[in-house]
Amino acid sequence: KYNCPLLWSTFVTHRFLLFPYWLYLWFSDRATTDVKDVHFMEEYAYPGTIAGLMILSIIWFKIIHIGTVNAWLPGTYKKKV
Repeated sequence: KYNCPLLWSTFVTHRFLLFPYWLYLWFSDRATTDVKDVHFMEEYAYPGTIAGLMILSIIWFKIIHIGTVNAWLPGTYKKKV
């Protein structure tokens, strides 16, 4: 019961704050730096990977949030039969 809020809060700080900040830093560095020889993987795959992880994190967070709320307030989210 007490692990749920810790998981919830670390997900918020380590996923929902870190990934957008990483993308912000990536694109602001790319906009201010004149780099000519950048490999395709570095240009598109790195931010694409972070964006994909962000989408997965949103999906996982929904499950974590429902579990946390049900642990602290039983019956809030009822299972559909």
